[in-house]
Amino acid sequence: MIVKLTDRFLASRKPPVTGRTVHTDAAMPGLAFRVSAPTERNPEGRRDWILRYRPRGQTQKAVALGSYPPYRCQWPGRGQGDCRGCQARAGPDRG
Repeated sequence: MIVKLTDRFLASRKPPVTGRTVHTDAAMPGLAFRVSAPTERNPEGRRDWILRYRPRGQTQKAVALGSYPPYRCQWPGRGQGDCRGCQARAGPDRG
């Protein structure tokens, strides 16, 4: 489904009973928002940003960009992503 991905729209999406639903952004080609069904590990379901792309001559691929809402640092007095705990959770820099 191609829609304008606003914060209000994203917050209102309910997880499906099974499987996933993908909402593609109307303003940014390739940007999509995926809502996954609840599982044992994620009883409320998952909400992730994904980027879809198609390398020349190949099938469509996707890469996860992060979860929604974004992770907030648990330790007071530190900026977003400034602490070692946040950096460790983010994983290795692939850039």
